[in-house]
Amino acid sequence: ELVSVLPPSSARDKQELGLQMSVAPAYMDIKGWASLEAERACSRARTLAEQLGDLKSTYASLWGLWTNHFLGGRLTEALATGQQLLRLADASDAPTLRVMAHHAVGYSHFYRGAFTQVRAHAEQAAQLFSLESERETVRRFHFSSSTALRIMLRSSLWMLGFPDQAPAIVQSGIDLTRALQHRPSEAFALAASLLLHAYNLDVSSAGRTADELVRLGKQESFDIWTPFARIFRGWVMVERGEAESGIEETRLGIRMWQATGNHLNQTIAMAMLGRS
Repeated sequence: ELVSVLPPSSARDKQELGLQMSVAPAYMDIKGWASLEAERACSRARTLAEQLGDLKSTYASLWGLWTNHFLGGRLTEALATGQQLLRLADASDAPTLRVMAHHAVGYSHFYRGAFTQVRAHAEQAAQLFSLESERETVRRFHFSSSTALRIMLRSSLWMLGFPDQAPAIVQSGIDLTRALQHRPSEAFALAASLLLHAYNLDVSSAGRTADELVRLGKQESFDIWTPFARIFRGWVMVERGEAESGIEETRLGIRMWQATGNHLNQTIAMAMLGRS
């Protein structure tokens, strides 16, 4: 708000760009990637970056817009934005950016049901992995793409008929977030592991993970993950014989999840509610 009253200049634009690039990931961590606040910050940052010819910031703001489109369930837009990221990353020949771009394109394909393409992107990105590069990704973008790629590969293998390979890959993703000591990525990995527990009808593991995610969400004020955990916790309660309270917990989780602007994973949430 204050920087907007400064006289127009490239110096003013650079200052605002730095501020927008800082506030965008904070909104993503707290309000959620699909939040209106995150979209506004990323859109403004992209405009400023393009005006200034700042390629690194253009990539970063475009990445933020991909997360917003993706979590908002706008999968056609998400895939197109991910493909833009991949073209920029390939032109830069920067391994870190290429890993992130494979993450964006691969996850967009996953929710469109193109599992063989997902596997190809995950395996290409795995060849570029290094722990130091991943630390840099987390520092700059506030998220571990390699963790997401491992989770994405696990889910695709499950869908392609290789369920036995999935649990070890999931655990490697969670372990990576803890090695990086990055709580937002750890929360994502726990949430994603809940999907595998649901696929396998593993009530015990789902209960433990949901409780762990709720604790982490409250501790770090992650508004996005507490409702996701509650959806699964409600299903666990139903499976343990607490039908009425479990159904209400799942319904509450769905309402809270939708309130953050997220529209992914609604099918499995509704299926769990229907089964209850």
